[in-house]
Amino acid sequence: MLPVRQAGLLLALLATVAACASESSDESGEGSVDDGDRADEAAALVNGEVASPAQFPATVFLVKQKCTAAKVAPRVLLTAAHCLFDAFAKAPSLVKGGGVHYTRDTKADAVGKTAVVTDVILHPAWQAACEKAACVSNEIMAKIDAPDVAIVKLEKDLDDIRTAVIEEKPLARGDRVIVLGYGCEAGVMGGRPKLDDRRLKFSETSIIPATRTVHAGSPITQPDVAMVAGSYAITGGPGLVGARAGLCPGDSGGPVYRWRGSQLVVVGVNSNYTFKPDDVVGLPVANFHTRLDGQSRHGVAKWLRANGALAP
Repeated sequence: MLPVRQAGLLLALLATVAACASESSDESGEGSVDDGDRADEAAALVNGEVASPAQFPATVFLVKQKCTAAKVAPRVLLTAAHCLFDAFAKAPSLVKGGGVHYTRDTKADAVGKTAVVTDVILHPAWQAACEKAACVSNEIMAKIDAPDVAIVKLEKDLDDIRTAVIEEKPLARGDRVIVLGYGCEAGVMGGRPKLDDRRLKFSETSIIPATRTVHAGSPITQPDVAMVAGSYAITGGPGLVGARAGLCPGDSGGPVYRWRGSQLVVVGVNSNYTFKPDDVVGLPVANFHTRLDGQSRHGVAKWLRANGALAP
């Protein structure tokens, strides 16, 4: 969700926050087709493949927040911190005792069911940084040294939603993952779909180096790479040559899955993206996914375990 130089795209990105030729390979991070930027990558969230009702049964759409989430433990939802934070009020937008509306099928159930919230826990590093910096733009959020992740605790379990457990193993370059969400489908400037037109879409893609976030139009510079890599896994978007999987507003907070044997496990959370400077459509070059492993920069796995989202 990183802004580009076009004023129209910047305005679209700010609204999202308020609502919620091949290159050669070298060590500078320009990468190659081996980074997962292959021409045969599966169709993505922008242009993507629609999930069947039986697929990804732990994934839900948060109606009022306009974000995707996953049930990762009984009475615990995992999503992005920016989905639950009022950047202008500098406080969580979802409160204890309130209700969160969720659905898996926006066409059949656009309003969603209501679950009572008992706690809203944003990662403390992210909340502190955004209380100080006022995260009113995606460019600001891209530069803060904090993981964009949050959990919502519920009064009762969601019996109609399956649980997908979090895996602590770090992601490595080239690892295959599944990115998904209920976001828009035509790029950031393509307009937001109506609630009952939102579809859960997915794509299998690969992890690429964090150095790929450094490019024309991106706020990330070379000195930022270690910080980015410490908190985020990166996948290539449709703005990158040959890549296909691209996040779009509404995909934020969605789980990143990978297969562990016959089981899908959660290994990340959709967070952010970068664009080329001349992009008037809003097709991400690099997608940011919050790391959940114990080796992440801010020890996210330890925080998740302490708050009941990860088994002891």
